[in-house]
Amino acid sequence: MSNRRLGLILVLITGLAFTLRIIYINQPMRYDESLTFLSYASESFITAITTYREPNNHVLHTALVSVAYSVFGNEPWIIRLPAFIVGVLIVPALYLVTRRFYNAQAALLAALLAAVSLPLIEFSVNARGYTLLTLIFVILLGLAHQLKAENGRTLWLVFGIGAALGFYTIPVMVYAFGIIALWLLLSIWVEYKGVARRRRLVNFVQANVLGAVLTVLFYLPIIRNEGLEALLNNEFVSRVDTATFFGALPQIGFDLAGFPMLGIPSEITALLGIGILVSLIFHRRLTSDRIALIPVALVWLIPLLLIQQVIPFDRNWIFLAPLYFMAAAAGLVFLVGQVPFLYYLLVIVLSGLVGLNVVASEAVLTSDRTGIARDAEAIVLWLEERLTPGDRVLAPTPLDEPIRYYLDYHQIRLQPIYNQYQTFWVDLLHADTGTIYVVGAAQEDPTDFTQTFLLDRPALEMRLSPEAVFVDETVQVLTTPRFAPGTLYDSAFAPAFYEEVFTINDMDATLTTDSGQRVIELVTDDVWGEMILSGGLAWLDYAFSARVKLLNANTRFEDVYLGIRHTPRANNYSGSISIENQRANIGGDIDGEWRGFLTNADAALTTGEWHDLRLQANRSRIQFYVDDTLVGNLQDGLVGRGTVRILVPPQMRLRVADLRVVELTDVN
Repeated sequence: MSNRRLGLILVLITGLAFTLRIIYINQPMRYDESLTFLSYASESFITAITTYREPNNHVLHTALVSVAYSVFGNEPWIIRLPAFIVGVLIVPALYLVTRRFYNAQAALLAALLAAVSLPLIEFSVNARGYTLLTLIFVILLGLAHQLKAENGRTLWLVFGIGAALGFYTIPVMVYAFGIIALWLLLSIWVEYKGVARRRRLVNFVQANVLGAVLTVLFYLPIIRNEGLEALLNNEFVSRVDTATFFGALPQIGFDLAGFPMLGIPSEITALLGIGILVSLIFHRRLTSDRIALIPVALVWLIPLLLIQQVIPFDRNWIFLAPLYFMAAAAGLVFLVGQVPFLYYLLVIVLSGLVGLNVVASEAVLTSDRTGIARDAEAIVLWLEERLTPGDRVLAPTPLDEPIRYYLDYHQIRLQPIYNQYQTFWVDLLHADTGTIYVVGAAQEDPTDFTQTFLLDRPALEMRLSPEAVFVDETVQVLTTPRFAPGTLYDSAFAPAFYEEVFTINDMDATLTTDSGQRVIELVTDDVWGEMILSGGLAWLDYAFSARVKLLNANTRFEDVYLGIRHTPRANNYSGSISIENQRANIGGDIDGEWRGFLTNADAALTTGEWHDLRLQANRSRIQFYVDDTLVGNLQDGLVGRGTVRILVPPQMRLRVADLRVVELTDVN
């Protein structure tokens, strides 16, 4: 087949890839890409390359999105433009690489498979970094093959830079680059000897060192701003326990083998599997390369996964699709390539069946892999006509970020959208004249609402009224009792109340009566106990007050702590108050490390008598009152927002009554 004809066919295949992707480029925005755009790309280029609050920031890709947005503006197709362009370029790049490894016929077939691949189509129209990672993988694979033969210093330099760019896109490049590096190392070792081997190995090491150094330099702004832990030990890449990991191994294996073939009919998948098997059995007859790629991939990935003990997302294996397509194409061409009729029939059948299956199944539009929210824009336009100041909108993940995106897109400045991790039950009871709109809960089903928004306690009296029905979602109005104006929380101790509302750790809590009122009695054993009341979004400038009575004094500990803006298990600040040896103290900790008592004054608690304690936080100022007397006044810029806490020493009995949390503006 002449080069001119090959070029024409490649143009047609690339055109098919372009068509299958362009038809989806304006699909509704998804959760992950909305979050990336709003949190990083739309802020500034500097924000994109210095901020890493979660692995959602595929830094190199995010930087490209930031540039596209700055130049062309805010449109879904513009935000997806970098992923789209590199997604199309994968097709001709794979052709060139497959031709180096095998032959022109296999190269055309591999390019065709990439053109109609569902994962490659889906992530070409999803503003994430996966297609960029895949393109870099394909290019580095081609460079590795050329370096094995030519050993050019300039090419080694490009190889090192390309590796760093891959890691700068997504750290899971460790899976992709490890395959290439191991294959190149083994190929050099097996195919060369003496000086030729030594020179290539020296250049190999230098290129890898260059790639490592450049990767660190690329990530240095993030490391300086967020710390190395943000990259290496965030919740999405943290090591899981051994039992969980081995329990997930079958699914990991299924994803590793199956995700790159996603969307291909089972009969075609079997045919491609045969092609891969043939390419492995007859490897030495198909190529001059001594080492096959797929066995190297297994040798690299399996031990690495066992060492890491992490559970990767299925989409992390998208870069394997070109690898599988190369091997399958080579094997199938080996079987039918000598019969032109069968070869062209194979090409037509594969492109027709796979491409039509992708389009007809609507798998791109219905995939929920990165959070689907098809109604987000329609909901925003509906809300625009109805929302008034004071209204609230509850929308769980993955609806919240797409709704925020379309609010930004339509330049609608409305109240924040609260997801299930930001919606505490106390917020729902906060007095407000506005309406609470709920998205993402089943129609007229309070049980589904409480489960969706993690509001299983306390048992709230509520009613949901459907207001508008969309394709997937229903907008409903929530009606529930409210606290008095200015009150964030007001105790009304009742049977089982403390079990529903408070988190009680390491102490017994029972309801009793004292001076004619119902109170909570807290009793500790040999360890400190705590009672925590989770705060809401409004808990920033507030006062926490309670009446307390010590029933006995511990000779070792005489401290009773009230905690305000307490945020457990996070980068946090908790201000604590201690009554110790007739002293009132304001202390604090940050990142779990005690900072000591920051200020103190004379004050005392008398055993067996009621005392009114109040701790309040106003911006960076904390004040402590004992029986309406100001005994502590502290300015500290580390104060954040959070919950309230009562901390009780070992072997102590304490009664608590009239526990209230109010907005600071309502404190006398």
